[in-house]
Amino acid sequence: MNKIVSQTHSFSSQARKKGTHIGFVISFVMFVTFFLFLYSFLIGPKIVSDGKKNILDDVKKKLVEDLYSEEFTTMTIIITPATGGGNQECIKLTGGDAKPILEQTDIINILKIKDSEDNIIGYSIQGGQILIGEIDNRYEGILKVYYGSLVSRSPEYGGNPNCKNVNADTGLIKSDSQIFESRIIELIERYESDYEGLKEELGIPLGTEFTFSFERSDGVVLSPSSEEPIAVNIYSTEIPVQYVSDDATILFGKLTIKVW
Repeated sequence: MNKIVSQTHSFSSQARKKGTHIGFVISFVMFVTFFLFLYSFLIGPKIVSDGKKNILDDVKKKLVEDLYSEEFTTMTIIITPATGGGNQECIKLTGGDAKPILEQTDIINILKIKDSEDNIIGYSIQGGQILIGEIDNRYEGILKVYYGSLVSRSPEYGGNPNCKNVNADTGLIKSDSQIFESRIIELIERYESDYEGLKEELGIPLGTEFTFSFERSDGVVLSPSSEEPIAVNIYSTEIPVQYVSDDATILFGKLTIKVW
């Protein structure tokens, strides 16, 4: 009889231990399942989101720095009736007036010249002098000279080289870095022809894609020929920028960058 009770007690003890072990396993499985659920729906997406946002910030910084790497200089030339007024075919700038320009041989052939009404004026370089042909032969007011590596030049002046030599006053000369519309177009062409190379330069890691667009002041949007994916999270930023148009006019536009 005592033997039977002892066996029954031993079996009951083993059953309790086994039940405790099974309960522990079930609790552990439930904990792991809950953690995976929590990670999948809360923690994981946040980590991915933060990672993409950091990449977006890096791309924004590098892209803007690259676009603003070109120098743009504005120079004003003041002409009065006493020095250059009246009707004449062209004027000639020499000496100190033209020195800031003539000394820079790398930009001398890429000047953009405008009158006070923003009309583009042709010019030519002859014998170390700048010959400027004026629209309507009017020479009162201010001439604005723009130059930089990405400035498209004014038309070639092909008129009479015997221009009147005027001692015009050189006004403000201002140089700073600007975004050029032509540089944005170059970047779009680079995106379409060497996307992977551009990604590498911008430090975009594998598994992340990007695109960008630029809205001009007139509302026209310039962008690469690419399709954005459907049903994925796209992270974007918009940056108001000042830029220089093809005719050397300073305008305001908007740069949009997207990563996913």
